[in-house]
Amino acid sequence: MSICVVGHFLNRDGWGGAGRDYLRALATQTEDIVAISIKSTIDRITKLDEPPKDIARFFNKRIESPDTLIQMCMPSLFYRDRRFKKNIGLMFFELEHSRDSINNRRMSYFLDGLITPDTSYICEEDINIPIHKIPIPFDHTLPSQKHLDLSYKFKENKDTIMFYTIAEDVQRKNIPEIILAYLEAFHARDNVVLVIKTDRNISRHFEWAKARVSRKTVEAIPKVIVLDQEISKEEIWGIHNTGDIYVCNSFGEGWCRPMFEAFSMENYIVTHLDMDYLVSPQYGRMIRPYSHLACPVLDQGELPYYYSSKDQCSKVELDCLIENFMYARDLARSKKTTGRKTKPNLSKYSYETVGKELMSCLEL
Repeated sequence: MSICVVGHFLNRDGWGGAGRDYLRALATQTEDIVAISIKSTIDRITKLDEPPKDIARFFNKRIESPDTLIQMCMPSLFYRDRRFKKNIGLMFFELEHSRDSINNRRMSYFLDGLITPDTSYICEEDINIPIHKIPIPFDHTLPSQKHLDLSYKFKENKDTIMFYTIAEDVQRKNIPEIILAYLEAFHARDNVVLVIKTDRNISRHFEWAKARVSRKTVEAIPKVIVLDQEISKEEIWGIHNTGDIYVCNSFGEGWCRPMFEAFSMENYIVTHLDMDYLVSPQYGRMIRPYSHLACPVLDQGELPYYYSSKDQCSKVELDCLIENFMYARDLARSKKTTGRKTKPNLSKYSYETVGKELMSCLEL
């Protein structure tokens, strides 16, 4: 079987990272692959200068009459190419719920099948094509490698509890409410720090949160560190290695690679999103707010044609997020005291395992 894969492979974002990893997964099973990188529809996303060396051989390559087309993009970009025997979509909605959506009808019309890590966000009876649930591929050896210890940058002492998030500064990521909940949950005397890795200056979010927090004195504000410059992969893994609790307060998430990496490093995760495709029920590190509200899809300025009025994302109530910050802090303290660890099983996310599943569904 020869395969043509189209996607945002040069993007420095979740879609780009996931696309490159799916290519690596396919490459464990076949060399009959040609990859075509398409331009992102969002101008602010930066690009790699060239494909990574380990998958560069699949670009600028010709295969005579490939029989399967995989389109790894949002549904608004799907199309049917009749030169291929099969047109397969590989995607993840950044939504809480999608029902009776134009995107579902688009998938049914243009595709012969859909591959996704999670089906909880779509109403399957709206889509009359086969849906294959396949995990996100991942270099499962990375967590066991030696990573940077950045405690000297972020922590006052060995008992400091570090909350952190890694997210670009867009409305959907909801960074301002992460800051506000953290400022409400803790005091400067608490041995905590919040580290935010983002892509631009977010001082306006910090000022917005300080203006709303019940404690008005600067002396009472707990420590916040913002990293708004580009850093290396080694430093990103150093943040995961040093951190204790990853916080994701997005209105919706797709691939969410930082949360996946935090999970692989055995860190606690505070999120309201349904990530059962990622974390098994036996893994006791997921802390979910007990209450969240459905709300309209945001970021319409960036994604005006991705979603319909019937699609929904979700929002956590602030009081609930504050409680989860404090609960997570207590759990992380207990972990430091007891040394208790619950190792996640990462083998099902390996390139080889996911590659076999991909080939199996493509051959159906």
